[in-house]
Amino acid sequence: HLGAKDDRNSSGDVFNPDNKKKLPNIDGIGKSTQLKNKIESFRQTLISVLEIAEDSSWISNGSADFLKREINNSLEIREGNSYGEKNKKVSWEHYNFYDMPSVGALTLLSKWQADIKNMEAEVISFLAKNIDANSLKFSDVIASAIPSSNFVLKGDEFTSTITLTAYDKNADAKIFICDYDSLPDGTFVPKGTSEEIDVVNGKGVYKVKTNREGPKTYKGFIKILQDDGDAYYGFENKYVVASKSFTVSATSQNILYVGCENPITVAVGGYPSSDVSVSAPFTMKSRSKKEGTYFAKPSRAQVDKKVKIKVSVKGVNGKKQSMGFQEFVVRDIPQAIPTFLGDKVSEVSVAQLLNQDRIFWTMPKWFKFPGIKRTTQSFDLYVSDGSKTTPLKGISSMNEARKLLKKLKSGNTVQIKNIKTKVKGQKGSTDLAVGVSFSYTIK
Repeated sequence: HLGAKDDRNSSGDVFNPDNKKKLPNIDGIGKSTQLKNKIESFRQTLISVLEIAEDSSWISNGSADFLKREINNSLEIREGNSYGEKNKKVSWEHYNFYDMPSVGALTLLSKWQADIKNMEAEVISFLAKNIDANSLKFSDVIASAIPSSNFVLKGDEFTSTITLTAYDKNADAKIFICDYDSLPDGTFVPKGTSEEIDVVNGKGVYKVKTNREGPKTYKGFIKILQDDGDAYYGFENKYVVASKSFTVSATSQNILYVGCENPITVAVGGYPSSDVSVSAPFTMKSRSKKEGTYFAKPSRAQVDKKVKIKVSVKGVNGKKQSMGFQEFVVRDIPQAIPTFLGDKVSEVSVAQLLNQDRIFWTMPKWFKFPGIKRTTQSFDLYVSDGSKTTPLKGISSMNEARKLLKKLKSGNTVQIKNIKTKVKGQKGSTDLAVGVSFSYTIK
């Protein structure tokens, strides 16, 4: 329910990635740093749980090493300025929340939420499979409902596994999905219609097709036959159904430039970046799969055309599911502004010409693409004494015309035409600077 999904200021104002005193903070620490610290604390807690299990001989030494690596890979946050482009590294907080569209920040938060829940479930599942049940003593039985995910896209199928801990596979058990009343004698009675789920090896799987967005609750009870009669165990759990939410943003501009490696960030709500894939009608090179960053490199044939970057995820049962696409316009690198001996200079001395080695170019102020700049490849020089014009074609600097320039006298004219430029950081042919020339009179 964001009011302005493309607002780029709110995420920074709320999460305060630079820990400014005038923005929300606790003891000088903004919400993004607080979040980072909590994620790191949770990561250390999971590692500690596995280490305690090893030290206590509940699991064999080394058996949890792969899971520890997976936890670090999903939840570890690098300190300092470790994120972003090679020559412009920033902190994790700044990278995720500064100048980030609101919908992008929300999607990133959903991703972290999913990663945390997934790692928690992985640790619980690992311990449940590896701890020797014969060495544990149970004083009670607890009914558990374990969803495949608490975050479900509209139209997907929500799946939850309902089970009993310390369950005897020979016991007669039934699972009922419904609201219920608990009677004084310890029995449960369904309210209205109930759905009965088959129990196989102590487990029942609850499935329901999702069609409306928002938080959902399901509850019920397990009825199990014991020596002294039936016993009842209730359970309740929640999940969230959300619409397909994803963001594809060009981190430097809102358009793609031909022949350049345009940085692209892709994120899908509720899915880790490792489960997200992208495709486009041009080269899309992964820069960091974990961070969901890519380089998009459109071709010259796509200039002034609209192109689509398609996003898909690994959905239920590993099946590929399309999330949609983001459309971009491909543009050529804009013409730079030339500078040679000043903007309004018309009369110059020979010494001035000899001291000005080459033509310099400045990209427009609105163009923020890092690492892109124009350079002069060659130009034609024409020197005239009023009756005769001498050309010098294809030179790259005024130094190459030194002998000719030293012969100039007052009243002679100099013209620079047919300037050819090349863009540093863009593969392609040399361009002619259309409409750019310089004319001077020797004083």
